Formats: sequence, structure tokens, C-alpha cells
Amino acid sequence: MKRYRQLVTVGIVAILLFASCATGGSRRVEHRPIQLMGGPNAMVISVDAEREAQLLEAVLGDMGSLADRISRVSIAMTPHSDAYPISLEDAQLWAVIEGDFPRFLVNSALIYVPGFKRQEASDGRTYFTQKDGNLSVRAVGNNSLIVTTGDYEEAYRSYRSRDPLIDEEIATLMESSSIALWAEEPKTFFELGLELPQEIFLQADSVLFLLDHDEADQYWVDAYITMKGAKEANTLSQMVRSGYVARLRREKQTVNIAALREMFLLDDLQVIIRQMELQDQELAQLKESLVGIL
Repeated sequence: MKRYRQLVTVGIVAILLFASCATGGSRRVEHRPIQLMGGPNAMVISVDAEREAQLLEAVLGDMGSLADRISRVSIAMTPHSDAYPISLEDAQLWAVIEGDFPRFLVNSALIYVPGFKRQEASDGRTYFTQKDGNLSVRAVGNNSLIVTTGDYEEAYRSYRSRDPLIDEEIATLMESSSIALWAEEPKTFFELGLELPQEIFLQADSVLFLLDHDEADQYWVDAYITMKGAKEANTLSQMVRSGYVARLRREKQTVNIAALREMFLLDDLQVIIRQMELQDQELAQLKESLVGIL
């Protein structure tokens, strides 16, 4: 998804050139942007830009210092394929990039960005699309950019919606994590070391993965997987626990039964995994995917 990466860079460069500081103003949207994303078979990814500064710098390359203007990137992606693990090459994206973005100055600056052309929405508002691509962008309010590879007006309607797709509790959990992944009625998902077959995700009502790390950059994941039935939840609970034990034994690590009871929990239809360490290979694959999206 290099096209998306290019758009982030273009938008931030325009801001840097034409805006010396943020202006005042408040968002007219009642709900936080992340709450307005999602829906069946859509995945929502949210990245805390401050806590994942290295990830943003990898996206921006030589202009990594521009990441200082970004506070959060939230992306809704709908895969066109059910390939598992998720295929990022064939998905529709729309995103909200939050940060220090004065609306008037950014939209004025985008007029002069090579490779983009000015468009007029049905409500008369201006947005910008690639001349030789399918990316569209516009600054909204004084702290957000809307970006999409699909229909701009559809993305804007979602952004302005009064009907949240993610409730307050889940949104708060996502925004309190370094990286958050959410999917409702998924058909595919990322592979994060749980070695789960695709069938598990097809039986899930929702999936929430929350990634955090310590000062030594050791990452762990908390997962909340809500299944459609009690039988499916019980099967998944046994599967993830057995899979983790098998992994420990392959790595010749001690299996602590008491610790496993605290790590893997079953609460009615919800399987909960707490602070499971991510292996370097799994983390590298996930970050590579995120860089590709951004």
C-alpha cells in the first residue's frame, strides 16, 4: 500500500510548508473518529503516533521528523478477499490522521501539491484526488485529515455520522494501546502467533487485539475474542491455551500452569488472553504490514 504511504507524506509536507502553528477550533463530530469506523467484515487499526514514533518514522522515511505533528492514525479497511491471513493488497481503506492540521491552510496548500487535482463534493466542499491514482484527501476541522482509497463522499459521511460503530468502552481500550486491531464479524485477520485457523474468525462476533510494549520494546498482546456460541468459545479457549503450551515446549521454556490460568480466561462467550508476549518474527511481520498500509 505504498500509495497510502505517499498520501500521508504529501499531506504532512503540505502542512509543514504552509502552517507554522495550529489554530484553535473544535471538532464538530460528536464521537471520536475511531468510533465511526468499522462494520461487518471491516478491520479497524489504530496507532498511537507518540508511542509508535519509530513506526511513523519508518513510514515517512527521510521526513520522519514530520511524525511530531501526528497524534494518532486510525484506519478502516475492508478486504475484498477472504484470504487468510489478511491480504493488504486488495482492500479498500479510509483513515483519519489526527494531529496539528489547520484546515484552511492545509486545504489551500493541497491545491499546489503536484499529482493531485481539486474536486467538488455534492455539498460544494472541496477535496483532492490523485491524478493517476485512487487516493482522496481533505483536512476537516483543525486537527484531522480524511484519507481514502474509495469514495471520498462515503468516507466523509462516515466521519460525520452520529451513529458510532464502536462503543465507548472499546474505543477507550483501543486509544489506550500502542497499536489496536478491531474487527466485527471478520472473515479474515492478522496472524499474531496464536496459530488459529480461519474457521475461528468466521465463528467470531468480534475480535479485539491490543498491543503494548515496555521501555525495552518487548511487546505483548491482550486479546478479547467474542464467539457466536458457547461451544465455539470453549473450543477456542482450549485451542489457544494448548497452542501456547506447545509453543513454550518447542522453545524449551518452562510451562507455568498457574500463570496460564491468569493468561487465558473464558467469560461466557468471550475468550480473553492477557499479556501474551509477541515473538520478534510475529512483531516484525505485523509492523511490516502496518508500514505497507500507512
